[in-house]
Amino acid sequence: MKDSPSILVVEDEGIVARDLSQRLTHLGYRVPAISMTGEDALKQAATLRPDLVLMDINLRGGIDGVETASRLRQKHNLPVIYLTAYSDSSTLDRAKQTEPYGFLLKPFVEPELHAAIEVALFKHGREIENEARSPRSNVTVNAAPDGVLLLDMDGTICELNPAAESILGYQTKDLAGKSFVEKVISFEWYGWFNQELEEFRAGRKTQGDLWMEIHALRHDATTFPAETTINVIEAKGQRWLVVFMRDISRRRRFEQEVDKLIRSLQSSLSNMRTLRGMITICTTCKKIRDDRGDWNSLERYLMSRTPATFSHSYCPDCLTDVRRSLGL
Repeated sequence: MKDSPSILVVEDEGIVARDLSQRLTHLGYRVPAISMTGEDALKQAATLRPDLVLMDINLRGGIDGVETASRLRQKHNLPVIYLTAYSDSSTLDRAKQTEPYGFLLKPFVEPELHAAIEVALFKHGREIENEARSPRSNVTVNAAPDGVLLLDMDGTICELNPAAESILGYQTKDLAGKSFVEKVISFEWYGWFNQELEEFRAGRKTQGDLWMEIHALRHDATTFPAETTINVIEAKGQRWLVVFMRDISRRRRFEQEVDKLIRSLQSSLSNMRTLRGMITICTTCKKIRDDRGDWNSLERYLMSRTPATFSHSYCPDCLTDVRRSLGL
């Protein structure tokens, strides 16, 4: 036989806490402990692992009910229902941020208490079931250096890993339920993604091109080059699209700097091999004066400054003069 749900009561008024415990027992729930401070509630929750927490929103002590509920949600994923007679607007605003499963205004009657608890337990149970059916909770994926986005087969974003949140500048709650094509990729790549999506839906494709380079969008509307690939996975009878994304902005900047450096070196080398400026040539012997004032033969001067090499011959005019001088 399944045990009845256990409920941790956190209430700093002793009489109210005992009355609430009796009501819960009468409704068929178990009350393993009553805590009068937030600190004790955290210790009891870690040990007892209750199914639900009824939390006085205005606890006295080091931490109030809102802070206690926030820590219980983060550490143990426990559903919390707040109990309150009166709270100022700022406290209520803080309470809403902890995503409670309900509010009960004191004084309340048993039917209200029972309904609030059953709704909270059902909602929390459904969330756990959905989490189990989804491939989202994966330590390896969360630790991956590349961005990973989980989409349904319509291209709607369901989850992002921490790397994807960092790359895109969004949190999961900002993108969950939004279209991947509209929020993440630049408009010139809409056609590519929609075509890929159609191939995946039709079952003609289960894996995308390896590291296709596209332009992606950040939260601040700036674009960046991203290597992206898409795969289809199946989990608990459902098909999902998993998008792997790698920001290659730094690589592209590095490649541009290397290309710029190569061009600069090539230009410098070209300048070193090119004769420039005024060159002084002897009118009679045709030697050339270098930068130090030394006179060099034409061949030596050019060979020291260019990659050229030389051979010797006679031009037609000189050949005629030589023959004439030899009497030929």
